Amino acid sequence: MQRKRRKRKQNRSLLYLIIIFIVGIGFFVYRGNLSASIEIPETPSMSDSKSRWEISNAPFRKKILASDQSSEITVEINHAEMVIDGKSLSSAYDFVIVGQNDSEQTKIDFEIMNPDDIKTLLKFKIIERFKNYFLYYGNKTQQQTAVKTFTTASKANSTFDIEEKTLVNITISKTWILKENSLKNLQVNLESSINFKESKLYGVINEVKEKEVEVKVTNSIIELDVSTFKIGENSIYLYFTKDSKIYKSNTISFIYTAPVYVAWTMDWEGTAPEQKNIDSLSNLADEYVVPITHFFNPRLYIYLRTTDVRRKEVTDYMVQRINGGDDIALHMHMQHDMVEEAGVKAKYNEKSWDNGVSGYDTPTTAYNYDEMKKIIAWGKKTLEEKFMKFSNYKLPRLQGYRTGGWFANEDTLRAIQDNGFDYDSSGRVAFEIGQNKFKQTWDLFNISQPYTPSIADQNNPSTSNLNLLEVPNNGADSYWSSAKEMAANFYANYSPGDFISSDKLVVYLSHPDWFDIDSPKLRELFKELGKFRHDRDLGPVKFVTIREYLAESGYIKTLNLKVKN
Repeated sequence: MQRKRRKRKQNRSLLYLIIIFIVGIGFFVYRGNLSASIEIPETPSMSDSKSRWEISNAPFRKKILASDQSSEITVEINHAEMVIDGKSLSSAYDFVIVGQNDSEQTKIDFEIMNPDDIKTLLKFKIIERFKNYFLYYGNKTQQQTAVKTFTTASKANSTFDIEEKTLVNITISKTWILKENSLKNLQVNLESSINFKESKLYGVINEVKEKEVEVKVTNSIIELDVSTFKIGENSIYLYFTKDSKIYKSNTISFIYTAPVYVAWTMDWEGTAPEQKNIDSLSNLADEYVVPITHFFNPRLYIYLRTTDVRRKEVTDYMVQRINGGDDIALHMHMQHDMVEEAGVKAKYNEKSWDNGVSGYDTPTTAYNYDEMKKIIAWGKKTLEEKFMKFSNYKLPRLQGYRTGGWFANEDTLRAIQDNGFDYDSSGRVAFEIGQNKFKQTWDLFNISQPYTPSIADQNNPSTSNLNLLEVPNNGADSYWSSAKEMAANFYANYSPGDFISSDKLVVYLSHPDWFDIDSPKLRELFKELGKFRHDRDLGPVKFVTIREYLAESGYIKTLNLKVKN
């Protein structure tokens, strides 16, 4: 009997523990549900004396001080300054005019004259029931809208009040955020008129409350992990609770996409081009802020018609360009004098693509693996030694090679690899060259991206690949191609408005020797591609050297390469 009472007592104790456990769990679940069910305001927070902030994804607004006498408002604004400050799009697509009263608000159609000007005019009809009108702006992901333009001269009859921000205001320096190997976090700038130091701040990504993250603020900067973003358009707003009131920031929108890299490369042919051509290509590169990867030919240093004075001038020029952000790689045609200098018997009787006599148009593929390995080793060593001799400059490690006339086979690529290069840039679409219409072994496409060639098939990767990256000339040669053709190759790799998860690379090729032919085409091309420049926050296009591409690309991480800067 005593044992039974003891057992009943033990059972009751166990039951009590279970009840306490269940109640405890329920309490924490309830607390969690309380947190998850916080009702966040629909609009950003303003002080009680301010009108409601109606456009949540606009970080800025200005009240329009309307004239009482007119049924139509015309107001002037320095839009150019707003664009320079990064507060508005040059197109003014982010402009939204809203009529507001205590109980109602609506977007109002307007017309614009001279966007991106110091005297931009806006014009719209007054709606009698609204006593307040605001211009909202700053949503830089806003796509083209049906904004009407007008050209008839009009005089402003109204003015703007001072610029306003939400009580909790967030901005970012760029709208286009690129998915790069080096980028881990997005920095968001925070300004708040409310002291939040004792409060927890939360960020809500893409309007999904369940995906909110607690954020930390350091010197008015918030860092967000880019791995939480989706490819395409994203948004975020912040909120916190203080004195039982919830404060919500404006919403910022941004685009997360992989970059479209563009590399402009220059093939030096082993002589000293005319200085006017060198000056022209430099001016073009500087004007459009496009770095160059110079594929430099060491024949310059043994060519008898070039003086040491001129060799030094060209070498000094190259050093200046490298120090300014350009890069240098190796390029070699098979001129007989250079081949002999490298210790290989020149093939004087080999058929060439243009019936020349110097060996310039002798295909690289006429030389076997051992011969090419020796020629390339000589070129690499010569370039390093002559830069030191003429300019006392130590070259960075040469990463890339390009064959003359794009001629390369598996033996050529293996010789390049075994000389310690990381990439070859000879691949291209099928092409006939010269009077004799020679064809290279390449059969790539204008959308071909960097890959590691198969040991047995240079046009394709396989399970047995070279330890060498092939970087195709998919953008074309500016000597043979028109600006429209080169732009078409770019658009084959990038469609405006599309967002991509893996980076793309478009490579263009030019020659200083014939730059008077290339220059006008490239000017037109760079102007076209400038519509999408990332450094101007217009899109995903980054102009880079191939060295920079190797360092930044996420694709390079999958290769069995030891990339050294």
